[in-house]
Amino acid sequence: IYIFKILHSKLKKHNSLYAGPQKIHTGNISRLGGLSIFLTLFLISMLNSYSNNYIFLKLFVVSIPVFVVGFFEDIYQSISPTTRLFGSLLSAIIFILIFQISIKSVAIYSVDLILNYKIFSIIFTLMCIIFLIQAFNIIDGLNGQSLTTAILSFLAITIIAYDAGDEKTSSLSIYFIFIFLGV
Repeated sequence: IYIFKILHSKLKKHNSLYAGPQKIHTGNISRLGGLSIFLTLFLISMLNSYSNNYIFLKLFVVSIPVFVVGFFEDIYQSISPTTRLFGSLLSAIIFILIFQISIKSVAIYSVDLILNYKIFSIIFTLMCIIFLIQAFNIIDGLNGQSLTTAILSFLAITIIAYDAGDEKTSSLSIYFIFIFLGV
C-alpha cells in the first residue's frame, strides 16, 4: 500500500502537469490500472502454476516488456514512441517464441499463399500483435475506454469460442474479463 501511495502521488504530480493533445478529461485520473492488471495476472499465474496450468505464467512473461515501458510512460510521460513500439515488438516476439504459433490463414486465398511461408507468417503475426497493442494504447489515450473495449472484445471472443466448442479460449477470456472488471 505504501508503494501505491508513492506511485499515486508521483503520478498525480505528473498528470496535473501533462496537457497533451489526447487529454480530453478534466481532473486527475489514476494511471495505476495497468499495474493492477499486471499484478493480478502475476497472482493468477502463481496460483495456477500449482495445478500445472502455465498459460497465465506464459502470458505474464509475454506482458513484461510492454508493461514495463507502459508503466514508465504512465509515471514519467516522456517515453518516446519508438521505445513504446520496441516494447510492443519485444512482447510480440516473446509471444511467438513461447507459444510457437503464428497466423497461417486469414481466409483470403492470395494472402494465405504468402502466409504459407513461415517467415511471412511470423512477420504478419508480429505486425498484428503490435498493431493491436498500439490500437488499445490509442483508445486509452483518447478517451480512457480501453478497459471497456477490452472487456467487450473478450466477451465477444468468449461467445464465439463457446459457440465453436473451444472451452479453453472461452474460459481464458472469462478470466480476463474478471481481471479487467477488478480495475
